[in-house]
Amino acid sequence: MGKVPIIHFLSTEGIKVDIQFCNAGTIKSSLFVKTCVELNPSVAVVIYWLNRYFKDIMLKDSRNGLFSAYHLNMLALHFFQASTCRMLPRILEICPQLDPNSSWIMPANILKTGKKVFVPGSDFDKDSCSVGEMIVRLIDYYSQLDLQQISIDISGGILERSVDSHNGIISLIDPYFISQSQPRCKPHLEIAVLLDSSASTEINGNPKASSPVNTPRAEELPSPSSKWAAEH
Repeated sequence: MGKVPIIHFLSTEGIKVDIQFCNAGTIKSSLFVKTCVELNPSVAVVIYWLNRYFKDIMLKDSRNGLFSAYHLNMLALHFFQASTCRMLPRILEICPQLDPNSSWIMPANILKTGKKVFVPGSDFDKDSCSVGEMIVRLIDYYSQLDLQQISIDISGGILERSVDSHNGIISLIDPYFISQSQPRCKPHLEIAVLLDSSASTEINGNPKASSPVNTPRAEELPSPSSKWAAEH
């Protein structure tokens, strides 16, 4: 059961919309994701591919303890800001408007009016590689991380986990939801993403499925203003 009131809408065209109440963290997190997408349009494509891929291999199902769109979005944004990637700056460090400790009112107004967050000039590799190469690099990046031993944050940081926290749950640190004692990612499974001629995901040593690393066509992509952080 969710910790905040949620209204689910499903249109006759199959469009799903979730409306949450009394959740300031979600408002600020949504602006953070929107800003990342606006800074580097390739981010939206990689996020879309990652969500579609995990859905295809049946690992995107938050109601049954697997990944939600939120989890996958934050895994992608961590990668884009990681020191080995740097296709986005460390946005929370340079944008006061995205400060997790600030009021939710200003982020809500920015989202309502469609304005953009001012991001001071920063040196990052916005156009250093194609979307396909970004996806391959993302797969390779996570294949080299031991998520049983470390925690990752939404700004590209990596922290060592304490021994008593090696519980099979992926630990994703999100300062927008810091009051919650449990890690934001709760899939009870080990994931090893293999870099080969195709991307495949392995659960507890047993291959679940295999899917080629194909980038989506332009007509498949949602608008950059879409609410990427809808599922929690």
